[in-house]
Amino acid sequence: MTQTSRTSARANILLSLGFLFVCVLASGAQAQLDVNQVLQQVSPQDTLGEICKDDKLKIVVKSICEPGGQFNQAVQSATPARLPERKLTLESAMKSKGDLSSSPADVKVRLEGKSCFVNTRNLALVKTDEMHLQSARGQLAGEKNSFVQSRLDEISVDVAQFIISLQTEQRSEEERGENFDNEGSYTVFSMSHRICEQGLQCVVREKDVKKAQRGAKNVNLSRSLNVSLAGDEVESFFKDDADGLVEGSVIQGTCQKCKVGSYCPSGVVNDQSGLLRFSSGVTNLCPQGYFCENPSTIKNCPKGLFCTAGSAKPFDCNDLGFDFKYSGEYISANLEGNYCGPNSVQPWGLCPGGYYCPNASVALGCQKGFYCPPSSTEMRSCPLLSHCPANAVAPTTSWLALVGILAVCLFVYGVSFLILRLNKASANPEEEGHAYPEGPEELTSPGGIVKLGGGGTLSHAVSDPLRVDIRGLTVNFGKKRTILHQVDLSIPSGTLNAIFGPSGSGKTTLIKSTLGKIAFNLNIKGSVSFTKCVSKEETVVYSSAGRSMLGKVRDFLETSRARKKVIQSNVGYVPQDNVVYENLTVIENILFSVKLRGKGTGKDDGSASSLADQIVNLLGLSLVRNTVVGNPEKGGISGGECRRVSIGLELAGCPPMLILDEPTTGLDAVSADRVMRCLNYLCRKSEMTIIASIHQPKSSIFDLFDNVHVLMKGGHVVFSGRKNAVLPYFNSIGFPIPKLENPADFMIDVISGLVNCKQNQAFVAEDLVGMWLEEKDKYSEGSLKRADDDEQQPGLRSTPASTSPFRIFFVLYKKDVLGWVRSLPLKTVDILTTAIFAVILAFNQGAGVKAFDDVLYMSMLTNLYMGMLSVVWAITLTLHRLGSAEREAGASISTALIFTAADVSHFADHLIRPTVYSILYYFIALPRMSFWEFYVVVTGVALSCSGLGELIAVILPQNLATVGGIIISFAFGGLLNGFSPPIPDLPSEWIVFPSYARWGIEALSLAEYRQYNDWKTQTGMNNMSYKFSNW
Repeated sequence: MTQTSRTSARANILLSLGFLFVCVLASGAQAQLDVNQVLQQVSPQDTLGEICKDDKLKIVVKSICEPGGQFNQAVQSATPARLPERKLTLESAMKSKGDLSSSPADVKVRLEGKSCFVNTRNLALVKTDEMHLQSARGQLAGEKNSFVQSRLDEISVDVAQFIISLQTEQRSEEERGENFDNEGSYTVFSMSHRICEQGLQCVVREKDVKKAQRGAKNVNLSRSLNVSLAGDEVESFFKDDADGLVEGSVIQGTCQKCKVGSYCPSGVVNDQSGLLRFSSGVTNLCPQGYFCENPSTIKNCPKGLFCTAGSAKPFDCNDLGFDFKYSGEYISANLEGNYCGPNSVQPWGLCPGGYYCPNASVALGCQKGFYCPPSSTEMRSCPLLSHCPANAVAPTTSWLALVGILAVCLFVYGVSFLILRLNKASANPEEEGHAYPEGPEELTSPGGIVKLGGGGTLSHAVSDPLRVDIRGLTVNFGKKRTILHQVDLSIPSGTLNAIFGPSGSGKTTLIKSTLGKIAFNLNIKGSVSFTKCVSKEETVVYSSAGRSMLGKVRDFLETSRARKKVIQSNVGYVPQDNVVYENLTVIENILFSVKLRGKGTGKDDGSASSLADQIVNLLGLSLVRNTVVGNPEKGGISGGECRRVSIGLELAGCPPMLILDEPTTGLDAVSADRVMRCLNYLCRKSEMTIIASIHQPKSSIFDLFDNVHVLMKGGHVVFSGRKNAVLPYFNSIGFPIPKLENPADFMIDVISGLVNCKQNQAFVAEDLVGMWLEEKDKYSEGSLKRADDDEQQPGLRSTPASTSPFRIFFVLYKKDVLGWVRSLPLKTVDILTTAIFAVILAFNQGAGVKAFDDVLYMSMLTNLYMGMLSVVWAITLTLHRLGSAEREAGASISTALIFTAADVSHFADHLIRPTVYSILYYFIALPRMSFWEFYVVVTGVALSCSGLGELIAVILPQNLATVGGIIISFAFGGLLNGFSPPIPDLPSEWIVFPSYARWGIEALSLAEYRQYNDWKTQTGMNNMSYKFSNW
């Protein structure tokens, strides 16, 4: 034989033997596999050595590869099978038939080659399929592996032809389906005058049957259509084409040696004619659960081995590893944790629950303190604070779930209490024995101004005052609606300015245009600019000449640039809504704002605290300085006090210009008066320029303003000048103010057309626009100077200290941590909802072995709940801090630092939720994966979904963010999760690629089923397109 042909032969034999063992099992081994026949095909001889080196292949010929191994020792120690020896006898078969009357008196036992008779009346079939169950009764047996049993076709699909080629007898297609194969294996006896001795069988051939047919025509016997099958009545043994034969016919056969793997006591018969309705392929085989080294002996299959029907030698149940085809793909799998008890017929039996099986021949009881689920190869330690009696299949619910959750709560609440105590201790020394002046009236005295250590005073902290020039400002919404029309205003530095007008006159739009916050879908023309009074530096916010697209501010980048210019000019803005830190006290709000804006900073926080104290005193907030601001739902300070805190947050930055949008709206008269007196005081003692839009203030508030700018509906300017000149102007155009009339109310009535003009009876409100254009030169910029300008002291200005990004981050982080601690009651709700869901799902899942779909379903619910909750909470927290973040960004603080500090401080949220869930679920349901594997996956889902929630919060409008987040998280977790529908059913796996649940479910499933020793997980993972290599 050439070297090439040798190599080819080796390859073929190795391939064939690789599938050989599986074929025997999958096909039911209905014909004996002759190992010697396989070995004869091995050429040259050194190929056998190669086979024995392969663990998968040597199983087939282990008795040859390991002559002194445990396999041969177990075979040699096998005991005779007394039960089949007793039941598989001619006498027992006839007795079970219930007809011994026709037994001949002179029965002769014939030798090989001699003639024998088959009396069709005395035929008896003894079923042998379940005989092994009686032998193994009372013995520990492996648990049924229904999954593998249902997949035998997939295991043998590609090797069927090979096993057929090795069968000692092949049946034609015509033979199949016309016999008793559906009844399993059986031994056939016939009582007659001549029977074959033990080890031989009376074989009936076709010529023997034809001879009997000819003889039957001359014999008048009564026809009996029923014969016995293990004591039951069945149809005739003869096929339809057995013409002339009747029950009771005697057929002469020949005694022949039984085939290897058969068991032939005296009196057994077989058929090779094809006319009898039992097949030679399943007749007289050694029963399953036993092996027959020769046709005359039968032995029990020992533990650790298994014997299919027709086994001449048993097969080893250990070291089984095969490749089999499932759903069009090949899967490599090792059968571990299996157990073959005495008289086993298959190797798939799982090690019983409560036992562990180091190998397939040993089943040891689980000791106390350990538990052993089915297919265990070793004992598993009982979880801490759980109970595992001897032979436990699963541990009881661990008390560690309760201990763990109590420890988490103790840690969270303990650390929070400690932070609050430390914060209180650091604040109290500054308050003891110190009396704060109450209100701006007391601060006007020389002793009322507190000197700062190196930072100047609050009233002289403006380093370079600003003035505002607005020229030809026109804002349109679409083509039909005009919000502002040709607005020309000049606002000098160091003045308190009021923008009056009824609703719809464009006051808020004018404010936002000045701040660069106008919506980018509005059309804007004209220019807005700031000019520094000392350096004469001009900053143009908007300019028709400098913009494209006919002055339309539709480009988001252009709008962002305008806002950035205002921020760089350090212009403070107090919105209409109170944007404060609800979970901080009044003094903490202002102190953190001072530190963030870099004012009053030095080697310690003393100067910052002094500046914060001044602001608190100036705003009349001393009595509530240590009160948490709160909100209307959970209580706190009053609305007026909250408005003053909002103003104080901007005063902390000592801005050269402060713009307020309706600062008195929603306040009572006393609170509104106090707010405006504070602003007036700042203008009188500093060069801060203040602009406030206002509705209808009372007379005392009106008198506090330096300049008044009046708008009417349509965004037209009808007056812009000194406060003392507004009444003379309206009197000059025919609107004298009545005595004791509030000037603000009177102006609103005039521009609303409710007052008749003394000079023009045909007057309408729109005429005010033309009147102002005619008279406005008399109220030029020079007339807008303050009456007390000579009181200003620009020489006392100071430059704010710079603050490093690290210091800003630390201040932001400390602020957010303190706010997080104060919001602990809300976090408690989060913890409780998570705990309740975890307990419900864990008890529903239960401890012990989980079905494949149950693990996937549990993984899906875990991902869905953790994902949706994390998204919703992330959106809630992000929306809550967007307002304050916008205010902080308006003070030139990096938005990256703002959100980084917020995320770091709220990182506890992203850890507490999965920690609570993991502790409760894991130690109640007790999956096989480790706690840390489960915890890492759940935490990863929580973190990824928190990031998804933050992204949704900043992209979608605030009123749609929460609903959108719920829809998106449910779509990813409940629909596009790769579980239902599974990935193979989708047009493309990229559809579920962005889904957090697609990866979370796979991770949890792989982590769990890595601990299982059965092929069900292999095929299940393959069916879901999950791969253990991904773990």
